[in-house]
Amino acid sequence: MQNAEGKKKIGVKAAELLREQGIYFFDVSTHMPYVCESLNSHMKIYTHSLDNLILLASEPKIQVHSLGGVLQKENRFFYGFEVWEKILNLNFDAALLGVASIAEDGLYYEEEEDAQVKALAAQRAKQVIVMADYPKFQRVSKYRAVGLNQIDLLILDREPEAGWKQRLIEEDVQWIVV
Repeated sequence: MQNAEGKKKIGVKAAELLREQGIYFFDVSTHMPYVCESLNSHMKIYTHSLDNLILLASEPKIQVHSLGGVLQKENRFFYGFEVWEKILNLNFDAALLGVASIAEDGLYYEEEEDAQVKALAAQRAKQVIVMADYPKFQRVSKYRAVGLNQIDLLILDREPEAGWKQRLIEEDVQWIVV
């Protein structure tokens, strides 16, 4: 995995932001194992990630919920009507999202079904927290899920460039560098 140290710092910081007794959506992301490993509070986690389910299954303080659906085997996430229906009936304290790429108009992903799940989770969350290591600003991906104006907090491993800082300020996006 590229930039494992940066991803770990980002994931640990994201875990620190979660509150006891909260209800959270956990995305499919290379940052999430570090989030999952850092949790030590009672909370409910809803996820469409097979890997998150496995990591959280042995955590006694975490009530972990699978969103069901059809398994996309290559990237190990669930999608489909069952997932969307469950998300529509939930209000999350926060949605923790990874990202394939960040563009001027929002967050992009490689799989359309995954982007749809993330978009809906972001709509149902009081706070949208995005975890992104620096290369995400330099990539291009296919499916837009979340507009920049929907992001509340961006957790980064280094300062964004001046142009990006201005764009984030314009969209009222806060950021933390770890």
